Amino acid sequence: MRFYYYCFYRLTNAYKVLDEKDPEIYARGLVTLCQSLNLLSLIAIPFIINNSQYPLELVVIIILLTLMINWFFVLNKRKYIQLEERWKGENVKYKKLKLYLIWFYVLLSLIVYMVTLSIMFGSVSDLELMM
Repeated sequence: MRFYYYCFYRLTNAYKVLDEKDPEIYARGLVTLCQSLNLLSLIAIPFIINNSQYPLELVVIIILLTLMINWFFVLNKRKYIQLEERWKGENVKYKKLKLYLIWFYVLLSLIVYMVTLSIMFGSVSDLELMM
């Protein structure tokens, strides 16, 4: 959980720099998206082995469950204040590097999920039919 807390904290700070009105909401959404994509990529493994596809309902359920857990219980403004206190003395040099690594994680989550979908559905044309 510490990794996701740190992602939430740093992404919230990044959105604050952009003068967003509610940076916690954007950071929470991005962390939730990455967590959901990671879960869906892992859940796809048995489907790929069995040469089948998971239903769209499963995707919706995973995303909604992850969103609800993060939104109401894990990542909120109160938690951000605690995390800000925890990491306020962080080394500036490593802080920037860690932010780049977080953005790399976000990008990697998207890429892995897209590769997983392309393997599961066999081709891009089959994927387009699903949507």
